[in-house]
Amino acid sequence: MAIIHELIEQAEAESLDEKAKRIGFIVALSGTLYTCSLSRHSAVYIEKNEIEWDLWRETHLPDKRDLISFRIIASSKDFKFIWRKAENYMKYIQKKKAKDL
Repeated sequence: MAIIHELIEQAEAESLDEKAKRIGFIVALSGTLYTCSLSRHSAVYIEKNEIEWDLWRETHLPDKRDLISFRIIASSKDFKFIWRKAENYMKYIQKKKAKDL
């Protein structure tokens, strides 16, 4: 019985991985953690903790590990909600970058 449960969890994780990849995220930990670099100093993360999914952005000082900005974009128990928020945020960033050029 445990094998079936493990196969179902693996299939769900792979499905989440594919959804995250479609909007530009890299799989850091299958079914749990995804990352997308916005620049040399800034990145966006999707992470599942024990309770819910979190979507956040971090910005660091150039060539340092010091965090200068941290913003929680969304938190939810529903991955689809987080995925839509991440997709919209990535579109916003792309538009902003295009406008700045």
